[in-house]
Amino acid sequence: MNRILILILLCYLKAAFSERSFTVDYENNCFRKDGQPFRYVSGSIHYFRVPSRFWQDRIHKMKMAGLNAIQTYVEWNHHEPEPGVYNFNGDYDLPRFLKTAHDLEMLVILRTGPFIDAERDMGGLPYWLLRVDPKMKMRFYDPNFIKYIDKWYNVLLPIIEPFLYNNGGPIISIQIENEYGYANVSYNFGLLRYTQADGPLVNSEFYPGYLDHWGHPHSTKTTESVVKTLNEMLAANASINFYMFHGGTSFGFTAGSNLGSTFQACPTSYDYDAPLTEAGDPTPKYYAIRETIGKFFPLPPGPVPQPGPKMKLPPITLEKVMSLWDYIDKVNNSVASTYPLSFEKLSHPFGFVLYKVTVPFQPTDPALLTVKGIADRAHVYVNKVLQGVLSRELKIESLPVQVLKNQEINILVENQGRVCAGNINDQKGIFQNVTLGSQTLLNWTMIPIPLASTSIQKIESHGSQVIETNSISAPAFYFGEFTIPNSSKVLDTFLKLDGWHKGVAFLNKFNLGRYWPIMGPQITLYAPSILFQKSPASNSITLLELENSPCHDNDTCTVQFVDTPIVNGATPQY
Repeated sequence: MNRILILILLCYLKAAFSERSFTVDYENNCFRKDGQPFRYVSGSIHYFRVPSRFWQDRIHKMKMAGLNAIQTYVEWNHHEPEPGVYNFNGDYDLPRFLKTAHDLEMLVILRTGPFIDAERDMGGLPYWLLRVDPKMKMRFYDPNFIKYIDKWYNVLLPIIEPFLYNNGGPIISIQIENEYGYANVSYNFGLLRYTQADGPLVNSEFYPGYLDHWGHPHSTKTTESVVKTLNEMLAANASINFYMFHGGTSFGFTAGSNLGSTFQACPTSYDYDAPLTEAGDPTPKYYAIRETIGKFFPLPPGPVPQPGPKMKLPPITLEKVMSLWDYIDKVNNSVASTYPLSFEKLSHPFGFVLYKVTVPFQPTDPALLTVKGIADRAHVYVNKVLQGVLSRELKIESLPVQVLKNQEINILVENQGRVCAGNINDQKGIFQNVTLGSQTLLNWTMIPIPLASTSIQKIESHGSQVIETNSISAPAFYFGEFTIPNSSKVLDTFLKLDGWHKGVAFLNKFNLGRYWPIMGPQITLYAPSILFQKSPASNSITLLELENSPCHDNDTCTVQFVDTPIVNGATPQY
């Protein structure tokens, strides 16, 4: 009897789903959902920028703003970090994200790439494509490129097929590739009608804010201008997607970069001045958008989301536990080559590589060290004494150094994020000849620097030791522990690094991302509550500080978790 009931239920479900359809009605200039005219008001949220435990919260808040759909990219490079190695776990559990949206009765617009831009490293394409072929014609019909896309799509498409709307899922449309062409229609749809005479009016990227770059003022858009344009588009019967409605965070080394008049690296925060902040709090812009949408669509019942409290902790003392030089000596994974090799050739996707070479001749005093095409930023040392900084952004490719025969030149190169749009064939490190005066330097040793959680564990367990150099500007690891009393509620918070210059921060061995408060505009790093542990367990903070710490002469200094984010701090005058 139970088997018969199950068969009847399955037949019923199949019949119900067979009636589900989402189509484009060009004759009547509209979408049709299940045969009825339909339009969407959607918002972009990137599952890979939001801790998975917060997906339900963020999508619910988007729904309560009056949205009926969400839009997300699929990020190939972290789903396939190495050829044939796939990751659909944790914050990359795409099926779980799609199910979460479906459970909340939100439709999904899925942008599967493979190129996505999104201010992500290499626009979402895997770094190892550059190892396979540095001259690969990406986003063209290069058979070598297409071969790897075919393999990836053979994995991806079966995963998303059950979530298609016609199959009972939330996905109403899929966008293949991204930004082959786009137009600013000033929200006057005349230009769209000039190129596309029929079909529904759609703005798939309506910007309520915009992206940031290190060293440049925080981008903002006024609530008044956003609401004015939103009202005009809704009155024109258009479908809309806010990019971004919730920006989130590019944790770790996932942020990309752009090429304008010069190289511009993107910060860790992807706050985007969006209606929901980086920590998922509604803003005045959120409430104004909700009110405007409510003039055209019925708003969902239930309490309107409010900003949540944040956690503030006492200052945490950090101690210098290991110089970067000591750590590099322990890594023992060097690669020798006559000429320097790129990060990609070293199979090192992100972070830092140390390039070492011994000078076999007597140079002039000083001698000009030239590193053409440095990607992206490099600290240059002679016998571990800092000589200066090379910068792709500032187009500084050479500097005078004082070095003797048989002394060692160390070049610590930082990958600041691969270019995410335009020419994305963006190798990192040193991959051209390096000259000292008129002589080419040969016989290099390269050391990729591991900074995964297992590596940070080794640093933290090492404890204090004698530092090889007394210079406070020497690159070093700093470590501190703290506890959160059981009486305190663990909440989201923000790591403030007063007096620190540039580096990478780890909370309980999780890479919070790059910090660079002396450049701004981002001053604090978002630290989600889920990363903390309550007493009696202790929590740890580890910093890799590249340039200068506030420790002065005692090798101890502090950081603090604060309850207010700063993503609009001061920036330099160029």
